[in-house]
Amino acid sequence: MSMERNDHTVTNPPTAATGGDLDVERDSDVPISTQIFWQLAYQIDSGRLLPGARLAPVRELGAALRVNPNTIRAVYRRLADAGYVTSRHGAGTHVADRPPERRGAEALAGIISEMLRRAAQAGFTPDEVAAAAFAAATERKRPGALVHVLFAECTNADAGYDAARLNDAFPGLIQVEGRRR
Repeated sequence: MSMERNDHTVTNPPTAATGGDLDVERDSDVPISTQIFWQLAYQIDSGRLLPGARLAPVRELGAALRVNPNTIRAVYRRLADAGYVTSRHGAGTHVADRPPERRGAEALAGIISEMLRRAAQAGFTPDEVAAAAFAAATERKRPGALVHVLFAECTNADAGYDAARLNDAFPGLIQVEGRRR
């Protein structure tokens, strides 16, 4: 059987981000909505979800993840506010044609990887690191454009190394301090 395509053929972008594509850790300290947001944002940033791809409908994704549809609706709203998706009533939620540019994503991935490695050496799980990072990000108050970073419980050499990497990745945006053990 052969199929011919003509100029009148309409193709729909693939539906993406079904429940099978996402993991929800119910016993995590990181809120479920944040877990879903991070995973969808990562899938868009990494190119796994392409511009125009349709996200699963709110109720469908909520049912697949066993999460309240209002939680999924809030995640989609947060993704839209961050420029990742566009939503239109009746048409669904689609990955934006121009997702937000992420500066220093590779540098940040390296910093996170190193942080996870060091945390594992100290006996912390990735979930504990994520929860601590989330708590720090939501609790901090930014007095201005400069972010203050304090290295505690590490050697001066480790603090210096990490400070240099952070300053290189985010020039002029952070101020680093260290404390001796």
